[in-house]
Amino acid sequence: MDALLRACAESASHESVDGWLPLFLAIIYAAPADAVGTLLAAYPAAAATECEAFNCMPLHLAARHASARVVRAVVAAHPPAASERDADGRTPLHVA
Repeated sequence: MDALLRACAESASHESVDGWLPLFLAIIYAAPADAVGTLLAAYPAAAATECEAFNCMPLHLAARHASARVVRAVVAAHPPAASERDADGRTPLHVA
């Protein structure tokens, strides 16, 4: 991943045709915390970008699908996400 981001750093901010950022996919597919950290370093705003497919924030995805290290990394990148609610009114703690 490091080599890909070195070759094309802006790819961390490119959405797929389905509207998914690389961060969302890394979280959903349980990428290692180091990989998530690399994506957050390349595009920190991803932590504050709503995942429209699930109508929630990346922290909601991390709370449900990822390790504690990934959750901490996403919280560190966007602390307000800890109190943000998804489309159903749930905070990340509700879905953990």
